[in-house]
Amino acid sequence: MGVFASSCLLAFEWPQQSVATPGSSSSSRMPVRPKPFARRDIVWRPDQTSEIWCSKVVTLVNTSLRCVLVPRRRGKLVVTAVGEILVTLPPDQGTLWHQPLTSISRGVLISVANVNPRLDHPCGVMDFEVRMGRLRLYAPWRMALLGTSLPAFEKPYETIRGSREFTLAVSECYGSRLESFEQKTSDLLQHAPLKPLLLPQGGTSVVLQKTTRPPKRGAKQFGRGQVLVLDDFLTANEVDDFIAWEDRCARSVEKSDEKNAGEHCLARGCVAYCGLWQMVQAASIEELRLFLNVTSRALAVVNDKTLLPAKVTAYSYAGKVWPHWATFQHYLPGGRHILHPDTDKGEHCISLAISFSNHNVDFGGGEIKVFDCPPTVPDCGNRGRARSRVPEDGGPYTRVWPDGTSISLQPGEWLWDGEPEAAYSVREEIRPRSGRALIWLSETVYQVETVSW
Repeated sequence: MGVFASSCLLAFEWPQQSVATPGSSSSSRMPVRPKPFARRDIVWRPDQTSEIWCSKVVTLVNTSLRCVLVPRRRGKLVVTAVGEILVTLPPDQGTLWHQPLTSISRGVLISVANVNPRLDHPCGVMDFEVRMGRLRLYAPWRMALLGTSLPAFEKPYETIRGSREFTLAVSECYGSRLESFEQKTSDLLQHAPLKPLLLPQGGTSVVLQKTTRPPKRGAKQFGRGQVLVLDDFLTANEVDDFIAWEDRCARSVEKSDEKNAGEHCLARGCVAYCGLWQMVQAASIEELRLFLNVTSRALAVVNDKTLLPAKVTAYSYAGKVWPHWATFQHYLPGGRHILHPDTDKGEHCISLAISFSNHNVDFGGGEIKVFDCPPTVPDCGNRGRARSRVPEDGGPYTRVWPDGTSISLQPGEWLWDGEPEAAYSVREEIRPRSGRALIWLSETVYQVETVSW
């Protein structure tokens, strides 16, 4: 099929943690004993007066990192004057410098070059130290790593949900911290004074391959159930490059009945994923540059208020979207993806899918159906975890709607928020085409039909 990438409003963050001294118990409050007649630097632990937030939750070793120290007092955000707070880092973990501020600010901007975190499996740790006068606070930042070349850090993260196995195809560190990263960033962005510090600085201008006129005054926003189609978003050469990359990529095979139809596919697995972690492992420098270029073009679209005036209701939306996740998805005959919104995968706000092949030329089936919510579940796109099954035994089972209409339910049939697929009316059906990009809000309910050949 192609690349499926989900963009999230808030993708990177750092959960607030207790501040402690490295290698010591957090319960101890004894200061470090100074040398005779030396000035005493007070080490106070633990502490909640400040927190570090960095722009990446997955970092490639020896690249750069942008972070913000957010000062607090008694849980409240406070301003800081220039020079009042100093952040340091062990020299072997990177080169740190402070970005210039005005006289007062809501946070301290810092940048780190040649990032080389301390390895603390399954994560890497940046051992930041915050200094306020004689007070020294330990403020670690934990993140998933790429490029360590150590097998222990390349292990995919897997979780068991009931009887099904779901592979995120990322490192164990990233998979285990994903939701807390998103939630904390979302909380910080609710404070208007912090937004200029958290938003990316500057930006790269890109030229879109398709333009549109600005919407008329009073025009409706881009909401749930709508799809933006951008033909030729990828050139033919770019498609070929992505296919060559995907061919070399290790794949995590899905065998759940959400993704597979028929006994053959349930046994073998007819849908496979090459997640972001695996993509980077197989990529050349040129392919990574291509990926970053396409990501920049995608961000230019989803953050263009005239082209995509998004009306996000699933999560708090600050008017800005960041890249969150990317994966290659490979479908064989019998592969599918049953009715769902992408809000069931975490704090996703906007989804983008690009096909590398053509419907009715390279494959049959695999249409993307977009649904409207039934009257009984008007907010179904924001209730992305209420999936259930009709029992295999017993019955017959029926669903009776408020107007008295009843419908028979099939044994083992999937229900979304208590309703069968028949209750969801098809709003639009889209056939994939090579290089075509499809964009919709992640709260949109859709389905990838079974691939037939």
